[in-house]
Amino acid sequence: MATALKALNDLQGCIKTLESGLGVDSSNSDLKKMKKEVTELQRAEQVSNYCNKADEQMQSNDLGGAMKTLELASRLDAGNPDIVKMMGVIKPKWEKMERDRKGGLTSTER
Repeated sequence: MATALKALNDLQGCIKTLESGLGVDSSNSDLKKMKKEVTELQRAEQVSNYCNKADEQMQSNDLGGAMKTLELASRLDAGNPDIVKMMGVIKPKWEKMERDRKGGLTSTER
């Protein structure tokens, strides 16, 4: 069943099925291996979704949102080249925006 769910790209359902199987036989190495593989696929999918969302945010000039989204992505996959590349583009723009914003504040507001 887990193999079929994986083939259908129902990763969450696949993991639930594998966990049920591990509940019955917690020492089954095939189930453990497959769960690890599917969990990795799920993580990679989440990182890809975060990168797509950050790209959309960057296109709409939501630099703060894009930074937060990329920080979430980097928690899942630190050192990912796509995340590093996007951070390299967004971070300098975001830092400039923050400097400009803080420069316009009064000393009381800071």
